[in-house]
Amino acid sequence: MRLRRILLPFDGSTHAARAVDLVLGLCEGKETDCHVRLVYVMQPFTPTPEMASLDIDWHAQAEKEGQAILSEPAARLKEKGIAVDVITALGDPAQEIILQSKDEPTDLIVMGSRGLGRFTELFLGSVSQKVLHHAQVPVLIAR
Repeated sequence: MRLRRILLPFDGSTHAARAVDLVLGLCEGKETDCHVRLVYVMQPFTPTPEMASLDIDWHAQAEKEGQAILSEPAARLKEKGIAVDVITALGDPAQEIILQSKDEPTDLIVMGSRGLGRFTELFLGSVSQKVLHHAQVPVLIAR
């Protein structure tokens, strides 16, 4: 199996950074043949009345935050000659990752075992477990 099209969800966590390292290793020596879709998924939220009164486009702010989070791993991949698409999405992280893998041809999903925050760590990476069980392509989990 040739691993040419890799989906790499990234949330800025240590485990996600390890997933970037795995992708760099997988693409080593075949950089011009690898294409990575680097994706950050923002969970939707409802602003409090106080937040809503600030006249801020919260979706645009979330998009900007996602782009900032993805800039460093995107630069690392591009530095090695790997083609990278940077994508931000809004929704349930596991569902969005699975949708991303269906929407574009994907040979492999490489993701961290746990995301940011203590709550997600209590559930031993519920997003990665959902993706692992529901994705229709192979999933490589970085620990």
